[in-house]
Amino acid sequence: MVFWGGPLLFFHGLERHRVCDHGLVLGFKNSAYVVPWETLDPGRVRVGVRMGLLGRREDMPQTSPNYRIGVFGLNGLVVNGLDTAITSSWKSFDPRHRVFSLFTWWLLGTRHAPELAAAIEEAMVADGYDAAGLADRALAQQLTGHWNDREPSPVPPRLGTDPAIGVHGPLMDP
Repeated sequence: MVFWGGPLLFFHGLERHRVCDHGLVLGFKNSAYVVPWETLDPGRVRVGVRMGLLGRREDMPQTSPNYRIGVFGLNGLVVNGLDTAITSSWKSFDPRHRVFSLFTWWLLGTRHAPELAAAIEEAMVADGYDAAGLADRALAQQLTGHWNDREPSPVPPRLGTDPAIGVHGPLMDP
């Protein structure tokens, strides 16, 4: 049992993100989620540092299938798109912050966030979306998780009526 424990923990800690022609495929075969490009806002893509601390915030769930960071994922990319996990469309467990939305923040653990953002930009542009500059913008609006959760949310909810920010809109607050 001990012999298999190490490799199982190692592979369980990995997370797979695939950039495809028409969207992101997150996870492995039997537990994969798809985020179509048409729902992903290029203005709501951020490089994330210490992303695991976001689960400590009162306005964020502590665990979620949308947190695709794996056991070893501290840094990565944070993207906003369709919530295909739909465990709950209520985006907060704290009644003061409850918002209903079909969009969510996906936390994608990777040591190569700028490269993942560049691959997303390339695929979205090839599919006809106005996403040129997405990777540079993701770096410019880098998100850093903090122990102090009293600051305004770095990942505010996106309502169904909210317009896309896009690559030419204002940068998000740190």
